[in-house]
Amino acid sequence: MEGKPLVISEQKTAVVYGVPTQLVCTAFSSRILVMVTQLGKMGTLVSLEPSSVTSDISKPVLTTKVLLGKDEPPIHVFTKSLVAFVSHEAGKQCHSPRPGHEGREHGGDEDPEEGDTDTPDKLLRSIGVFLSAVSSNRYLIEFLEVGGVLTLLEILALNKIKEEDKKESVKLLQVIANSGRKYKELICESYGVRSIAEFLAKSKSEETQEEVQVLLDSLIHGNPKYQNQVYKGLIALLPCASPKAQQLALQTLRTAQSIIGTTHPSIVDCVLKLLCTMHLEVQYEAIELIKDLVNYDVCPALLKGLVALLIPSFKETSKLQSQIVSDSSVLELTAHLPLFLQQAAAAKAIGILARHNTTLAEEMLHLRVIHSLMAAMGNTDHSNSQRQASLTLEYFVQLFPVVEENVRKTMGEELYKLFLSNAENLYMNIDSIQADILAANKVNVTRVLHLSGLSYSNMSFYFGHSNEDQVAYITHFQKEDVEEKE
Repeated sequence: MEGKPLVISEQKTAVVYGVPTQLVCTAFSSRILVMVTQLGKMGTLVSLEPSSVTSDISKPVLTTKVLLGKDEPPIHVFTKSLVAFVSHEAGKQCHSPRPGHEGREHGGDEDPEEGDTDTPDKLLRSIGVFLSAVSSNRYLIEFLEVGGVLTLLEILALNKIKEEDKKESVKLLQVIANSGRKYKELICESYGVRSIAEFLAKSKSEETQEEVQVLLDSLIHGNPKYQNQVYKGLIALLPCASPKAQQLALQTLRTAQSIIGTTHPSIVDCVLKLLCTMHLEVQYEAIELIKDLVNYDVCPALLKGLVALLIPSFKETSKLQSQIVSDSSVLELTAHLPLFLQQAAAAKAIGILARHNTTLAEEMLHLRVIHSLMAAMGNTDHSNSQRQASLTLEYFVQLFPVVEENVRKTMGEELYKLFLSNAENLYMNIDSIQADILAANKVNVTRVLHLSGLSYSNMSFYFGHSNEDQVAYITHFQKEDVEEKE
C-alpha cells in the first residue's frame, strides 16, 4: 500500500481581466505555498505567519513579510485577502493554523528584474472583486481582520503611491462604508476622517477628489456616532489650497449641516474667508452654504461678518505689500485683490439674502449695511465691487422708503438719477468726485428704524418674545451705537 504523498499540489487556470491567470497551491509538511502568476514564473514572494487571535476586527491576525520583490502596502493587503479566500474555499478559517505549526507563502507575478508588471491598482481592483461579490460579507470580515482598513488609509498618505492606486483605495473604502453602520464607525475609529480629508486636500486629480467626496458623503449618512467628526473634518478642509477640494467640501457640508442640525462656531469665519477666492465655483458654493446657515444660530454673526467685509481692512496685506515693493501701484492692487474679491462677493451675498428673506434685510439695516454698500460703490479700484454693491443697494432702496430717502439726500439729485437709471452700470458713469461722495458717505438709518419700532420685531426673530432681557440688552446697545459720532 502506497503512503500519503509528501507534497500535495493543485493547479487551476482562469481568465482575470482578460489575462490568463494560473493559481498553484502546494502543501508541504509545515508550509502552504500559494502562487498566482500571469507571466508563467515566480515573482514577489510573501510569507504569512498567524499571530494571536482576537475578536477585534480592527486588529490583524496575520503577519506578512515580503521575502522577494517590492515591499508595498497593496501587496500585503492582496496577499492576506487571497489567503482568506483560499482558506474559506478549503473549508477552513484563516486563523485556524496554530503558531509554529503552519505558515503560508504567496508568490505574485511581479518579476523583480523586469520592473512593476502588476501595479498596486490592479491588486486593489482584485480585492474589490472579492468585496463586491454576491454574499461577500465573509470576505469583507476576513479583509478587516487582516487590517484592511488601516492599510487602505495608509496608502492614501504614501507619497510614492500613484494617484490611480490611491483612487482604488478610496473605492474600496466606499465599498466598506456602504456595507453598514458598524463599518463606517470602524473607518472613523481608525482615524479615517483625518486621513481622507488630508488626501482630498492634497490630491491633484479632480476625478479622485470626486470619489473622496462620495466616501465622505457616505460617512456622514447613517453614522450618528461619528457624524460630528466628519462635519468638523469638512470644515477643516475649507482653508486648504485646492479649489476643487474647497468646492466639494462646501457641497458636502450643506448635506452634513442638514443632518446634524447644529453649527460649529468656526464655520462662519471659514466660509467668509472663502469669499476672497478667484474661483467662481468655490464662491458659488460658499454663498449657497451661507443661504443655509442663516437658518441656524450663527445667523447674527454671519450677517455681521458679511457687512464688515464691505469695508475691507488692509492691515492684513500691508506687510505683504511692503515686502514686495512699496512704490508700485500695480503690485499694491495685486496685494489688495483678495480683499476686493471678498468685498464684491459679500455685496452679492447680501443681495441674495435680502431678496430671499425680508426679515434678514431689515436686520442688516441695523448693521449699517447701507453705509457699507455705498462705501463699496466708491471703490474705484475694483469695478465688480461697485457693480455688486450698486445692485444690492438698488433692492434696498426699492424695498424700504427710509433707505430711499437717506440715499437720495446723500447722493444728491444728479448722482441719484444716474443710480436709478442704471444701477448695474453706474460705476462706468460716475466721476472721481461722485466716487468720493459714495466712499465717504455718512448714511445712518439706525435711529429712524429704532424710532419706528422695527428693531424690536427683528430681535424677536432671533431671540423669541419670551427672552425680554436679551432684547433689552441689544436695544440698549443700539442706542449707544446711534449716539456715537460717525
